[in-house]
Amino acid sequence: MNVAAYLTAVATAEQILTTEATEHCLSAALRSCVRPIFHAVFKGSTDESTVYQVLWRTDRLDLTDVNLHSSKIIPGDTGSLLVTLEEERVRVDQWRTGIVIGRSQDCDLVVTDKFASRQHVSIKLVRTHFYLYDHSINGTFVSLESGEEVHVLRREMLLDGSGQICVGRSRAERPPEIITFARDRRSMYRI
Repeated sequence: MNVAAYLTAVATAEQILTTEATEHCLSAALRSCVRPIFHAVFKGSTDESTVYQVLWRTDRLDLTDVNLHSSKIIPGDTGSLLVTLEEERVRVDQWRTGIVIGRSQDCDLVVTDKFASRQHVSIKLVRTHFYLYDHSINGTFVSLESGEEVHVLRREMLLDGSGQICVGRSRAERPPEIITFARDRRSMYRI
């Protein structure tokens, strides 16, 4: 079940993926309906496993040819993202795929700074990566582990590692609230 959840997360729309173990159990007739497309290393294993695409459409005109000569390993499961504001902590993962931060009381994390918009910023899990999306007037300031501060205004940013988020103004301006984020590298998909 956990492997299936992971394959669902990395599959594109209208794409069905399955494992090498499943492919080995298929009859010769059904094996003609799958093709190898990626390699993956599942948690708990050090061996590469082939990921197969199930060909379910009868019209093959829109089917992309697979380059079997390239080495393609799909991204591994990178855990969850812990987002903390003072004593309140939320986890973004496969069960809670997004949160909203802002002044509105219906946000997942509510801030009081008047420089923050009502629904200032959202953080979303997209396949196996976490992205910050700014929706505000003043922007979001993200401080990275390196010490660099990035101003994100009406665009998105990949969140990796850990750092701090300030809504509406820079950390140098001493905002009243600083939100922290940190990757929890334990598996989202317990494999």
